[in-house]
Amino acid sequence: MMSDTETSQAALSRPDEPIRRLDCTCCGESFHGRQFHNQDTGHGMGPCCAERVLHHRPFGLDAMSLAEFERCYGVRGYHYDIPVQS
Repeated sequence: MMSDTETSQAALSRPDEPIRRLDCTCCGESFHGRQFHNQDTGHGMGPCCAERVLHHRPFGLDAMSLAEFERCYGVRGYHYDIPVQS
């Protein structure tokens, strides 16, 4: 199993993956991002819901750690919430 740092670095080591229109796996809103292997094709965690999912879990569960979130949904700035290129 990869460490948390290795997981993030592995994701960021593929800069050639295309940025495309995806639908948020949580709310369905469209956004631009890179496909994450753990999500259905055409879907991913959108910036619209990422903070809420990261910091709130139902049924009294503890908040998700950043490492756990990245293993499930991808890396901010690479898979979603990508800075706009000028």
